[in-house]
Amino acid sequence: HVCAFSVFGKRENWPGRLLLFMAQYKEQGNAKYKAGKYEEAADAYGKAIEAEPNEATYYGNRAAALLMLKKYDEAHDDCKKAIELDPSFVKGYVRGAKCLSQRGMLREARNMLASCLQIDSSCAEVIKEIEALDQVEKDLTQAQEYLNKNDYDRAGYFVDRLVSQCPDFSALYTMRADLLIGRKKYDDAASICWALLSKDRQNPDLLFLRAKALLYGGSTEQALKHYQEALRVD
Repeated sequence: HVCAFSVFGKRENWPGRLLLFMAQYKEQGNAKYKAGKYEEAADAYGKAIEAEPNEATYYGNRAAALLMLKKYDEAHDDCKKAIELDPSFVKGYVRGAKCLSQRGMLREARNMLASCLQIDSSCAEVIKEIEALDQVEKDLTQAQEYLNKNDYDRAGYFVDRLVSQCPDFSALYTMRADLLIGRKKYDDAASICWALLSKDRQNPDLLFLRAKALLYGGSTEQALKHYQEALRVD
């Protein structure tokens, strides 16, 4: 697609019809987003981007819709593009950091927010996100400490709270499987491990954990196979 800017020159000289199309696409996207129709919202914002690919807010808006669809890589790419076009675009940093933190990439999320603070050290929105990351890391430490003490109820409380904030952080589900074994809910633990292994079949820690759940649950033969596989890939 040809950039509207390259064809029509300065923005104030653009034909009103083109500006109207861009505004309509953006408004359509906003309406769909508010209605919870995130796929359609992303499509509408995409049309706005096609009309003018150098507008940071369009990428930021599409990133918001993609984030709701859990399309984190695509959303993060849009955030990076928005920041490239407008380094002062705060929502690009905030949404980009959320794409990372949702998957448990806490250090990377913090670095992205820190980059924004270099531009505006008093940005309340960014400071709020950093405080949220601080709480996630604190809860993560608490969950692990209680798990190490075999205090499965308290560990479960923190794991559940973390999952609500970082739903695609795979390490949290590993912790949940571990505490379920402690609660003697072996089938539930084995199911969680199996779901995680479908995405990471060569993970020795997950294989070992599922073997443990299967063994305690009475499936000795299956447990042995998982132990052997864990040793093979470790």
